[in-house]
Amino acid sequence: MSAITSMQAMELVQDYAKKIEEFRVVFAFKRMRLKPIREATVNFMRACIAIRDFGLPITTETVSIVYGTSRTNALSRLHTLGDRKCLLLKRRDISPKGQPLEWTIDPLFLEHYR
Repeated sequence: MSAITSMQAMELVQDYAKKIEEFRVVFAFKRMRLKPIREATVNFMRACIAIRDFGLPITTETVSIVYGTSRTNALSRLHTLGDRKCLLLKRRDISPKGQPLEWTIDPLFLEHYR
Protein backbone atom coordinates (compact mmCIF):
# COMPACT_ATOMS: atom_id res chain seq x y z
CA MET A 1 0.00 0.00 0.00
CA SER A 2 1.40 3.38 -0.96
CA ALA A 3 1.19 6.60 1.00
CA ILE A 4 -0.92 9.47 -0.28
CA THR A 5 0.27 13.03 -0.71
CA SER A 6 -1.08 15.92 1.31
CA MET A 7 -2.98 17.22 -1.73
CA GLN A 8 -4.63 13.82 -2.23
CA ALA A 9 -5.60 13.83 1.44
CA MET A 10 -7.16 17.29 1.06
CA GLU A 11 -9.10 16.07 -1.99
CA LEU A 12 -10.48 13.22 0.13
CA VAL A 13 -11.56 15.76 2.76
CA GLN A 14 -13.18 17.92 0.05
CA ASP A 15 -15.12 14.94 -1.30
CA TYR A 16 -16.23 14.02 2.21
CA ALA A 17 -17.36 17.62 2.89
CA LYS A 18 -19.55 17.52 -0.22
CA LYS A 19 -21.23 14.36 1.10
CA ILE A 20 -22.23 16.01 4.40
CA GLU A 21 -25.92 16.76 4.16
CA GLU A 22 -26.58 20.48 3.89
CA PHE A 23 -29.92 20.31 5.65
CA ARG A 24 -28.32 19.00 8.87
CA VAL A 25 -26.06 22.05 9.06
CA VAL A 26 -28.93 24.40 8.13
CA PHE A 27 -31.21 22.91 10.80
CA ALA A 28 -28.41 23.14 13.39
CA PHE A 29 -28.06 26.84 12.51
CA LYS A 30 -31.83 27.28 12.75
CA ARG A 31 -31.99 25.55 16.13
CA MET A 32 -29.27 27.92 17.30
CA ARG A 33 -31.34 30.81 15.90
CA LEU A 34 -28.56 32.07 13.65
CA LYS A 35 -29.52 34.50 10.92
CA PRO A 36 -28.91 34.98 8.09
CA ILE A 37 -28.10 31.47 6.91
CA ARG A 38 -26.17 31.69 3.66
CA GLU A 39 -25.15 28.83 1.42
CA ALA A 40 -21.51 29.90 1.64
CA THR A 41 -21.63 29.73 5.45
CA VAL A 42 -23.24 26.28 5.35
CA ASN A 43 -20.58 25.00 2.93
CA PHE A 44 -17.80 26.51 5.04
CA MET A 45 -19.14 24.77 8.15
CA ARG A 46 -19.38 21.50 6.19
CA ALA A 47 -15.66 21.88 5.37
CA CYS A 48 -14.89 22.39 9.08
CA ILE A 49 -16.90 19.30 10.02
CA ALA A 50 -15.09 17.24 7.38
CA ILE A 51 -11.69 18.42 8.59
CA ARG A 52 -12.62 17.48 12.16
CA ASP A 53 -13.97 14.08 11.11
CA PHE A 54 -10.64 13.30 9.44
CA GLY A 55 -8.84 14.19 12.65
CA LEU A 56 -7.05 17.17 11.14
CA PRO A 57 -6.67 20.49 12.93
CA ILE A 58 -9.12 23.20 11.90
CA THR A 59 -6.68 25.96 10.97
CA THR A 60 -6.70 28.77 8.46
CA GLU A 61 -4.46 26.75 6.15
CA THR A 62 -6.49 23.52 6.15
CA VAL A 63 -9.81 25.32 5.79
CA SER A 64 -8.56 27.54 2.95
CA ILE A 65 -7.38 24.47 1.01
CA VAL A 66 -10.51 22.38 1.61
CA TYR A 67 -12.96 25.26 1.06
CA GLY A 68 -10.94 26.75 -1.80
CA THR A 69 -10.56 30.30 -0.56
CA SER A 70 -7.80 32.65 0.53
CA ARG A 71 -6.29 32.42 3.99
CA THR A 72 -7.57 35.91 4.81
CA ASN A 73 -11.13 34.98 3.89
CA ALA A 74 -10.87 31.68 5.80
CA LEU A 75 -9.57 33.47 8.90
CA SER A 76 -12.42 35.98 8.75
CA ARG A 77 -15.02 33.21 8.40
CA LEU A 78 -13.47 31.18 11.22
CA HIS A 79 -13.70 34.17 13.55
CA THR A 80 -17.28 34.87 12.45
CA LEU A 81 -18.34 31.29 13.15
CA GLY A 82 -16.56 31.57 16.49
CA ASP A 83 -18.59 34.67 17.30
CA ARG A 84 -21.75 32.74 16.42
CA LYS A 85 -20.83 29.92 18.85
CA CYS A 86 -20.26 27.35 16.09
CA LEU A 87 -16.49 27.14 16.55
CA LEU A 88 -14.21 27.52 19.55
CA LEU A 89 -10.75 29.03 19.30
CA LYS A 90 -8.30 26.85 21.22
CA ARG A 91 -6.30 28.79 23.76
CA ARG A 92 -2.70 27.97 24.46
CA ASP A 93 -0.77 28.86 27.59
CA ILE A 94 2.34 29.45 25.55
CA SER A 95 1.81 30.17 21.88
CA PRO A 96 5.02 30.31 19.87
CA LYS A 97 5.06 33.13 17.38
CA GLY A 98 4.07 31.94 13.93
CA GLN A 99 2.08 28.95 15.22
CA PRO A 100 -1.32 28.85 13.48
CA LEU A 101 -4.51 29.41 15.43
CA GLU A 102 -6.60 26.28 15.82
CA TRP A 103 -10.36 25.91 16.25
CA THR A 104 -12.65 23.10 17.34
CA ILE A 105 -16.34 22.67 16.70
CA ASP A 106 -18.36 24.07 19.58
CA PRO A 107 -20.20 21.41 21.63
CA LEU A 108 -23.33 23.60 21.40
CA PHE A 109 -23.27 23.33 17.59
CA LEU A 110 -22.62 19.58 17.78
CA GLU A 111 -25.59 19.19 20.10
CA HIS A 112 -27.87 20.81 17.52
CA TYR A 113 -26.14 19.08 14.58
CA ARG A 114 -26.67 15.51 15.82
